[in-house]
Amino acid sequence: MKVVGKCVYCHWSCIDPLPATLCTANSILQGREGSLYPQWDYVKWNRETGVFTFAWCRDWDGENEPVVVRMVRVDPVKPHSETVSVSRTNPPIIHGKHLFVREGYTGFDIEKARRRWESYQGAEWLDKSRMGFLKWWTENAVPRIGL
Repeated sequence: MKVVGKCVYCHWSCIDPLPATLCTANSILQGREGSLYPQWDYVKWNRETGVFTFAWCRDWDGENEPVVVRMVRVDPVKPHSETVSVSRTNPPIIHGKHLFVREGYTGFDIEKARRRWESYQGAEWLDKSRMGFLKWWTENAVPRIGL
């Protein structure tokens, strides 16, 4: 599990069994589009609002920083769901994917992902306000990481 501020991020493989509120959100998602757990790659839960955002990535296991291609926000209390707009030219990317999975996850090399993530933690060139998007990351971070 990755925690950033009031949000918790988790890969589908870490959610066993599904907590009740996530079950409700997943049911809403399933009713919306016939999507069954675990077709999404990860879920973000906002602890303050209770809202879940389900996300699909281009290649979760194969990319160092997976590119998000689709997101659906679900409020299990309302119940309500909505598609979140994802830029095709500058989509969000995921950092520290090793933090989203359990240690025994076999889809990608967890230790390699951890080393890559650690290589830029605290770097003076890192712009945390822009690092979560593909364009800035590809142009500014990838050449400096060298892993």
